[in-house]
Amino acid sequence: MNITLAQVKSHLADPKKNAEKALDIWTEYDKQSDLVVLPELFLSGYACQDLFLRLDFLTSCMSALDYIKEKSSDLSSTLVIGTPYYEYGNVYNALVLINRGRIIGVYKKWYLPNYTVFDEKRYFKEGKDPLVVKFGNSPVGFAICEDIWYPDGPHRLYVSAGCPLVVSINASPFYLGRYKPVENLISSRSFENVSFFVYLNKVGAEEEYVFDGRSMVFNEEGKLLCRLKAFEEHVATVTLDLDKAYVKRLSEKRLNSVYLIESAHVEERELPRLKAPIEESPGEDQELYMAILLGIKDYVSRSGFKGALIGLSGGIDSSLCACLAVDALGKERVVGVFMPSEYTSKESHEDVHELVKNLGIELIVYPINELYHLYRKLLGSSELTVAEENLQARIRANILFYLSNKLNYLVLSTSNKSEAATGYGTIYGDMAGGFMPLKDVYKTQVYRLALYRNSIKRDIPERVLVKPPSAELRPNQTDQDTLPPYHILDRVLYLYIEEGLSAEDIVQEGFEKSLVEKVIGMVNRTQYKRRQTPLGVRVSKKSFCMDWRMPVNREGI
Repeated sequence: MNITLAQVKSHLADPKKNAEKALDIWTEYDKQSDLVVLPELFLSGYACQDLFLRLDFLTSCMSALDYIKEKSSDLSSTLVIGTPYYEYGNVYNALVLINRGRIIGVYKKWYLPNYTVFDEKRYFKEGKDPLVVKFGNSPVGFAICEDIWYPDGPHRLYVSAGCPLVVSINASPFYLGRYKPVENLISSRSFENVSFFVYLNKVGAEEEYVFDGRSMVFNEEGKLLCRLKAFEEHVATVTLDLDKAYVKRLSEKRLNSVYLIESAHVEERELPRLKAPIEESPGEDQELYMAILLGIKDYVSRSGFKGALIGLSGGIDSSLCACLAVDALGKERVVGVFMPSEYTSKESHEDVHELVKNLGIELIVYPINELYHLYRKLLGSSELTVAEENLQARIRANILFYLSNKLNYLVLSTSNKSEAATGYGTIYGDMAGGFMPLKDVYKTQVYRLALYRNSIKRDIPERVLVKPPSAELRPNQTDQDTLPPYHILDRVLYLYIEEGLSAEDIVQEGFEKSLVEKVIGMVNRTQYKRRQTPLGVRVSKKSFCMDWRMPVNREGI
């Protein structure tokens, strides 16, 4: 049996464009495929949020499905496509099979995730029925994402129904450390059920979600047969010898077919045997870099901006953001803006100009001294306090957004997760922007990513990697005047945010009580700032987007 895995992006909330894309892929691979498989909610896009509650949007999705049916009567293979499915006043997260211009099966997702970034129970009704379709003499079972995570998911019924193959379509968002558990799970499902498993995952970025692809196929022994590329569109056809599952099951009496499911039937076709690729899976630093890259690329392109605008300071965060923007968009679509003050060091001047030269991007220089002192004069400011420091950041934000309006370039905020967590940033200043690429990246990870990027091409000046980080808003300032050393701070933040540990538990991990209480106090007091930060790329299991829903006006710890 030949299955084409179409690991491709959706046009978010544009069902007609997605229908056209589905037809183009299906037509191209029809002659070599029994099944052409597209990801979960491909027809709508995954991050449609409350559009799933609007009848006009659901109607457009159903119309797009009808359009695919009308245009596919001459195609011999079967399309598997994920879509919102509106029926009798209910909305389902569904998988639809189309063959020769007609729907031959609809599967409705059983288990709707409602944790971290997932809100599927807000939008969809749970399904309860399995779906088996016979291709020649081989029954094939179908599932959607979360369904195969549960031991009693539909795959258990498919084994009892004699299915040698289970096809699961997915929109599984990336976070660091997610891939290997998924690979192990699908492998174990294949081994336990003596079945081939197809795991087709979405790719691309939608809002703050990044989908990493890395679709996989496993054989009846749980061995990897195919893995598609990470963070890229990739379409490939794999030939599966389903008889191997039947032969192996002869010695597995527990897997004898005892459960019959009524199914549609598709005639067997003679097709060429095709070898599937097994692409390498990137290491941790590389996959983190690739995820942010994809997030920037898709967000800027979907937002209608010509390019990206970055305030450069000579520090590591803005240097890394500039590299990411260039790698995502090309140097012609990135503009750096340097806005020095009297507190900007000679070294920062040199580092900005060296970075810009290395990257080959345009640089605009706007010194802010004159504006800064004019503000202070008008406001009657006579001493340098935090208010005067933040004033500098807000002047810079005004300049960036003026240029953004003028050039139609999106402002990329260069703040990171350590700063956002502790409130170490100026609201409407350096925390302002249209998108925040490093929003879910701790400062220690920023250094790792900068080193990774320089291992490919040494664009970030060496001094930027080693000098003490500083906002340079007052003389001789460093971040550690306010914050603990980042290798300590980030560990405490990780334990509190990602792991959900209490202050007492974190102290038990070996940290000073006063330090832990200070850090947690900073996090809890600055939720109002995080509530107003731009969207960013989610790369952890607990990001400051929908994962982190905390009250702004909390009174107690």
